[in-house]
Amino acid sequence: MKINIISNPKKNSKEFEDILITKLDKRYQKDNKNPDMCISIGGDGTFLYMIHKYGFNPKIKYAGFNLGTVGFLTSFSSDELDRFIDHLDKDFYVDKYAFLDIEIKNKSGVHKYKALNEIVLRNFINKSSRFEVFVNDEKLEDFVGDALMVSTPVGSSAYNYNLGGPLIYDKVDSLILNAIAPINNCSYKSINNAIWFDKDNVITVKPNKEYVIHFIIDGFDMTLKDVDYIKISLSKKKLDVLRFKKVSYSELIHNKLL
Repeated sequence: MKINIISNPKKNSKEFEDILITKLDKRYQKDNKNPDMCISIGGDGTFLYMIHKYGFNPKIKYAGFNLGTVGFLTSFSSDELDRFIDHLDKDFYVDKYAFLDIEIKNKSGVHKYKALNEIVLRNFINKSSRFEVFVNDEKLEDFVGDALMVSTPVGSSAYNYNLGGPLIYDKVDSLILNAIAPINNCSYKSINNAIWFDKDNVITVKPNKEYVIHFIIDGFDMTLKDVDYIKISLSKKKLDVLRFKKVSYSELIHNKLL
């Protein structure tokens, strides 16, 4: 089995990586380019970095050891290392994680990205963002506020949850559109509440072309000029994330968020 390990730069993570490599022994071939399995060591940020590094490759099995804090995306604790090594010769339970397909068109062409948790978009200049929002090419609203966010079922427990958005129970395939500090007064009317959409819906956001748009995709920042539209949908593909066994969503919420 070809395996690659990605850890954060903290001392305890690097020490754990050394132990893991030693225990893996020569039965498993280390492969940075075309691994069968990727293992992250750290927290959710390290797990997300790993997913993005490998371009959301659905052929790879992903596993995460939590040496951080919440560790919502990571399935294994550091004291489960020996059990994990023994399990490599057995069958793991495979959890399926949906992610976003993102298409952004501007003057230079069409750019494609993916997100496991969410995408946030706002006006880069410190002014209110003004976006036209469409669902399946039908006008939904003229948004005015700080920013808009679209989340996945997995991402519903991240930034979306802290904005008061709904948790998507048992990762039902869907999208959540949530507003960040929407403006509502005699001049502007924006939707205050998060909206849940079925998996087959496509959300399109059209900004003022004079804006420089600041994007945050799973915590990774970038800016683009002259943006015509941002089209967001749930991918038909899913990622394989390893666990010892199926964990109920109620148990996950209770252990990680409460």
